[in-house]
Amino acid sequence: MLVQTITPSFLKRLVRKSDISTSLNYSSNDDFENTLTRVAEELNDENYQFDRFSSVSRNSMQVYKPSNFTDDLAVRSINKNLKRILKAKQSDRQTIINQIKILLREETPFKVLKLDIKNFYESIDRKKLLHTVWDDPIISFRTKVLIEKLFASPQINEISGLPRGLALSSTLSEFLLQDFDQTLTAMKGVYYYARYVDDIIIFCFMNENSIKKSAIAELQKVGLQLNEEKTKLFSAENSKTNPIEFDYLGYQFIKTGANTKTNIANKKIKKIKSRIVRSFLDHHKNPNFNLLLERIRYLAGNHRLDSRSRIEGSPLKTGIYYNYPQIDEDSTSLKDLDQFLRKQIFSKTNSFGHKQSQLLTSEQKNKLAKISFKSGFNNRLTHNYTYNKMMMIKSCWEK
Repeated sequence: MLVQTITPSFLKRLVRKSDISTSLNYSSNDDFENTLTRVAEELNDENYQFDRFSSVSRNSMQVYKPSNFTDDLAVRSINKNLKRILKAKQSDRQTIINQIKILLREETPFKVLKLDIKNFYESIDRKKLLHTVWDDPIISFRTKVLIEKLFASPQINEISGLPRGLALSSTLSEFLLQDFDQTLTAMKGVYYYARYVDDIIIFCFMNENSIKKSAIAELQKVGLQLNEEKTKLFSAENSKTNPIEFDYLGYQFIKTGANTKTNIANKKIKKIKSRIVRSFLDHHKNPNFNLLLERIRYLAGNHRLDSRSRIEGSPLKTGIYYNYPQIDEDSTSLKDLDQFLRKQIFSKTNSFGHKQSQLLTSEQKNKLAKISFKSGFNNRLTHNYTYNKMMMIKSCWEK
């Protein structure tokens, strides 16, 4: 069995940059080491219990996080140990997208089956999951106990399924669905299968109905079910005369014979456009040109997620390029966004345009017009924001 002991040195590897300013108050390296020693002792104590978790609503769903540093490190410890000893891990989004682009160039007849697991995290049967965890001989006794204590903790015990917001929930769901993934991958007629959280895509040349039935049956074993409304089947048998078009993981794919196009999905384009409009409307109510400028730069550029990087690691990046690096060089998505932005900047019609003319000078409009989604993508323009600044930028988008 791989070592899964929770020690101060193990916990040190889990500490992030953001912990230093928000959770760790120490004046010397000795204080830091003493804090980790204390936390390790607490997590190894049989009487240790999780405190209540804090939660916020995002996109109409509750997202949870530990309310103190000790519980946070406990969750990270469980997650780290499980990822080290189990083969289960979330598929890489960009690897899947790249594979889809290659497969769509094939001219041989095939079908694409898109499946979606309904209410994924909330529907996972925790009893079945715990049973699977306790039956696994590779997972250490202490790790199993901590998982059980987590599920029995206040607030987490009151909800169904796995709590959103915890990286551990992703790891546990991947662990639970290993057999499901293997079963569908091995089915007759399937030559490519991928699942990213609850979104499934299958390339097959036969038996699409049997594949769907098997997916339903296998999911039922772990208390899950398909979302029939999002189940789609696309046939590429005559794509020269009947092109196929579908969205997957934020991308739009179009196949016409051997020709393929990869753009940003329409749903994502609409979301960005909505945020552009909301940024201008907020400026109409609360004039602040510098904030408006930052919001448009944020949308058209990229930024670092420093709060999620660890002491040894490099910051993660997100934004128009890092979210959609595999769109075509001549993708119409960026041109569409740039045209939409300019239209909002120089609008002169209706109440929106009149208000715009009153609040923005020609110089300010020209400054905004220099911002380009295409430039942000091609040049990978990256900006740095503090947590508070990022929250200020986003404040008018979630209303």
